Amino acid sequence: ADKGSEFVMFNANIQDNLPRIAKEAVEFGIDFPIIKDECQVLAKAVGVDRTAEVFIINPRTKEVLYRGPINDQLGNETQRNNADEHFLKDALNTVLAGGTVNMDDIPDSTGCRVELFVT
Repeated sequence: ADKGSEFVMFNANIQDNLPRIAKEAVEFGIDFPIIKDECQVLAKAVGVDRTAEVFIINPRTKEVLYRGPINDQLGNETQRNNADEHFLKDALNTVLAGGTVNMDDIPDSTGCRVELFVT
């Protein structure tokens, strides 16, 4: 917050309801706003593909400045206790310093697929 950034989580999974989302927020210690993207408008606008994807979005231009994993703890059907690479942290530092993230250096997120419905 002191660097002018804000975290917001959104959930576009049709099967998740508000009580379940609130319960998981408490369980995982999430203390920032969570939006239920009921009609998947936001998910479709930014092109969500996986549950573990994170985005850095310029709120003025709506430009996606980063799209990828938080770190390298999650792999295909694997999870490590510690991360070696901190993709989101590095991307935030780059963006906040006025730079551009080289997305060629960022691996794809490996979370579960989010099924987006056509309306």
